[in-house]
Amino acid sequence: FTGFEGLKTANEDIIKTLKKGEEWLSLGIGFTHQPKPLEQYFNKKQAERANKGIIHKHIINREYRELYSFRKKLPHTQYRYLKGEYGTPTNIEIYANKILFFILSKKNLMAIMIENEGISQSFREYFYILWKQSSE
Repeated sequence: FTGFEGLKTANEDIIKTLKKGEEWLSLGIGFTHQPKPLEQYFNKKQAERANKGIIHKHIINREYRELYSFRKKLPHTQYRYLKGEYGTPTNIEIYANKILFFILSKKNLMAIMIENEGISQSFREYFYILWKQSSE
């Protein structure tokens, strides 16, 4: 998936795939200041996700706390923060039997999807190891 439209298509797959009560796990964020249209789009989709009853757990760096002030207030939403100074050049989205890598560079926006039960379970386990080590 490439460009802004590709990111939208990839993100919409998450909301289409998951049902009420299912989990969407996110790890990281690409940069602190998302372009306004991207931020507006993701805020709108997060509200849609919350209304659908999809649970979203997200681990980010403390420096991005302000960016997510709107989203953290949504129902079915939990954020935790990594300890220390860890930068992440990508977002990793884990849901159903899929993993999406959002690459949010200023030059090229893209997403890469892997659809595989074993790999998604492996990433889910990795996420929960980090979840237990992160703070609220």
